[in-house]
Amino acid sequence: MRARLRKGSFLIYALGIFILLAIFSTGLALRARVTIKQAKLYINSRRAFYLAQSGVILAKKIIELDDKTADYLGEDWAKSINETVDFYDPHQEGKLAVVVEDESSKVNINSGEPAVKILAALMLARNVYHAEDKADNILIYSGVKPLPQSDEAGFKGKRFSVPEELLSVPGISGEDYASLKDLVTIYGFGKFNVNTMPREIFDAVVSDGSVKAEMLSSLALGAHYGGTGGEILPLVPTRILVSLGTVTSHFRVTSTAAAGGAQKKITCVIERDSGRIVYWHE
Repeated sequence: MRARLRKGSFLIYALGIFILLAIFSTGLALRARVTIKQAKLYINSRRAFYLAQSGVILAKKIIELDDKTADYLGEDWAKSINETVDFYDPHQEGKLAVVVEDESSKVNINSGEPAVKILAALMLARNVYHAEDKADNILIYSGVKPLPQSDEAGFKGKRFSVPEELLSVPGISGEDYASLKDLVTIYGFGKFNVNTMPREIFDAVVSDGSVKAEMLSSLALGAHYGGTGGEILPLVPTRILVSLGTVTSHFRVTSTAAAGGAQKKITCVIERDSGRIVYWHE
């Protein structure tokens, strides 16, 4: 009888140990699976990061090789890059998309009252309320107009450091900035590149109807203005000509990469003459 009890006890102990080992091995397997998944995610995130960086390097090289006499949308820098990249892993591939923009196609909010007046007209066109008051606040904030004696709170009195600083201007909301962010910059000579600015800004800058029609006709045929902008001179009144140029000093590069479910986006601004990256955001 005792022998049978002893055997039963051993079976129970053995079964208990087996269950514990099963639980332990299951835990190890789950932990290993999570660790492998994390490792893959890290590897893919690194792949996406370096792929996005390579997009910036590629764009920088294209800008370096670009003809500097005139910038227009038919040049290599203006062509979007969309590539599929094979990694050493045969089951993985990456996607790369690179877009380069001319910063001189936008309104430079540091270039003074004429540019900000154009921005006010654009705000009105985009249904931003109290556009003229907000434009005045931009000029006060950046030191172009004197600070109001009655209320100096919220006014910096210095140039903008980044376009996002518009959110600090009294009266400008997040909704306003979302409506304006594709129109504004802090880089460049303060002149609009007539070859690259969007129609919306073109209409606000070139207000003379006959001049506008002739210029649009030329641009629609694939032409571009080059050199110092002398070709524009016979067409455009001096008051408009002073706002126009044909070259840019800064390019904005947006490089987006994906690898195995991980994504990385890098936005930077490249100064053309020096090749320096003056702005970087990941």
